[in-house]
Amino acid sequence: MKSDCLYGHKITVGYNCKGQDFFDILSFYKKYIEEFYFSFRHTMPKTPLDLSIIYNQLKDSEQYDIPSNLLLNTEQEELEWEYLINKAYECTKLQAVSVLNIKTAKIIKEKFPNIKIHISTHGAQYIDIKELDKNLIYCVNVNEPAIYTEQQQNVIKKCKKIGIKLKHITNRGCIFNKHDFMSRLTGKNIMCCNGYQCKKILKDYPWVDLIRTNLYKEQLKYLNFDFIKLSTRERTNEEISMMLKYWTNPKISTAHLSNIYISENKYPIFLEWCKQRFICNGNCITCNICKEYYKKLKEN
Repeated sequence: MKSDCLYGHKITVGYNCKGQDFFDILSFYKKYIEEFYFSFRHTMPKTPLDLSIIYNQLKDSEQYDIPSNLLLNTEQEELEWEYLINKAYECTKLQAVSVLNIKTAKIIKEKFPNIKIHISTHGAQYIDIKELDKNLIYCVNVNEPAIYTEQQQNVIKKCKKIGIKLKHITNRGCIFNKHDFMSRLTGKNIMCCNGYQCKKILKDYPWVDLIRTNLYKEQLKYLNFDFIKLSTRERTNEEISMMLKYWTNPKISTAHLSNIYISENKYPIFLEWCKQRFICNGNCITCNICKEYYKKLKEN
């Protein structure tokens, strides 16, 4: 492993509503962290939050001088963006907001010209590349299940060309958005996140573990993005601590590729797969590379 196993990437970490204990953990990894992101209104599965409770918890963040990114990626949050931004400024070192669309980005930028605007994962799949403007948008979250769609690839190319930064979620574990591929395997019309179809597919086709959107630290050598985003808003402090230790400690190599144990003698095969993964076009129907690597990693 390279001594700087992040290869210059910075980490963004989701706030898990655990107050000062969460920020204590982040303080040990501060030099690797771009910001923490949070919502006043909802957790990842859209469970409602009490703004006053989150506000009081976040006051603990100020003493750590770790920047924050306020999520405004639901319709409710879009409607009350100004109020929520002002509350975030009161209790955090707010440097950025994540929004769904260019319209909201423009309104916020006019009122708060110094704030960094991120287009959220949800918004990135609908954004018009003609509207991408470096003077307005600081960063685009790559829409991880749809990363290989033509639209998403065009967004990525345009961002790289004009200097907008890119962020990739590391650990959501979605299967890349190949509805046609998943439907082909099962003989049914399957849509993403419909009845835990991924779990059912993995049971019958375990090699599909290799076409998840999970990222591993060895892949960062080939990853031409700026930030990696840890999906941690539902994680315990212990889990977050372990994740940060994995990502930042060069002495720790990846031991599991999703549910596949990587033995010491199979580690070179895993590294080969990491390199192949980033010349991938996402066309899982016609490509058997991951399937073959799965066999190699699983065979005795």
